[in-house]
Amino acid sequence: MELLKKAESEAKLVRIVHDENGDVRAQKQLSLGRRIGLSLCGTMDEYDRFEPEFFFPYHQGNCITSQAACQIQRHAEKAAFSGICDEHGLGVSLIFYLQNQLDYLERELNRNKYCHISSVLMSGLSVEGKVLLPTYHDTEKKLSLLQCEDLYTIVESCFMPYGVECDQYSIIGEITEVEEVENVITGEMIYSLTVKCNGLNFQVCINQKDLIGLPAPGRRFKGSVWMQGYAAFQED
Repeated sequence: MELLKKAESEAKLVRIVHDENGDVRAQKQLSLGRRIGLSLCGTMDEYDRFEPEFFFPYHQGNCITSQAACQIQRHAEKAAFSGICDEHGLGVSLIFYLQNQLDYLERELNRNKYCHISSVLMSGLSVEGKVLLPTYHDTEKKLSLLQCEDLYTIVESCFMPYGVECDQYSIIGEITEVEEVENVITGEMIYSLTVKCNGLNFQVCINQKDLIGLPAPGRRFKGSVWMQGYAAFQED
């Protein structure tokens, strides 16, 4: 609750859009560190006071994850949006929570604006994960390990839907970069891991205390993630 109060009073207004009902929708962000923070979504009243409706933690990705065909769908219960990318290499549609929601809403309402998504920068937020050693490439060793049912030692990459939420996944991927970010409010250390998984590159954001093992390039990350994405729109 204290964090939300701080966010309401100190978060910076980043976007305002008039929706189809005449309401002034707004999005504010409170930075908690390099590319991490809290995003608040709501409306502005007649006195230009912000009235929050919902919030979500965010991590800004810094690499293009997908350039596949993508469509946006609105949530039924609130003015939030999810994206769906047709990544054929995954075998499933890649669903993510849209971070820059008002950018899309403005284009959706303004029929004169081109609304094609050219690319998506994604991040996976995780509250539990572990670091695995690199896979074995020796064929005989792999067969021996398979007989011992040590599957995590031979599975290089995995991307599967997880739980009842459609934008949550269980992944195994190779760590290519490691960045440590300090939460400026709590002082906790956050890992921003660049992970390559089933041909996709994206960041995984996880609190140091929630990660078992020491991450390093060449090792693998295994855990569940909530996928978010920042959509880049192609201009007219």
